[in-house]
Amino acid sequence: LEGTIPDVIQKRSWYSLDLSYNKLSGTLHNSLSSDILYLEVNRLSGTIPSSILETFNISILDGNIFQCNIFETDLPSNDPYYSKYSCGSDGANDVLYAWLGAL
Repeated sequence: LEGTIPDVIQKRSWYSLDLSYNKLSGTLHNSLSSDILYLEVNRLSGTIPSSILETFNISILDGNIFQCNIFETDLPSNDPYYSKYSCGSDGANDVLYAWLGAL
């Protein structure tokens, strides 16, 4: 699948939603809700909706480029990739680390 996730899918509450390993892009809608949510390895970006942060069975971080605050409190802590995830693009983080190292 390619393109954005249609609103009709994002605005519905799901028991299980697995759209992983596609070429989906764009952002996630604030009303997205699912007990089981797999969206890893796509091209999703933006912020992660608060409606899914506490989802117990979730895998959305790997292979996507989500934004987050410096403390990463706006990432789903139940995601298996949580401890390895770098917010935004790795390239931007490398530039920041190089700049900080020059101080």
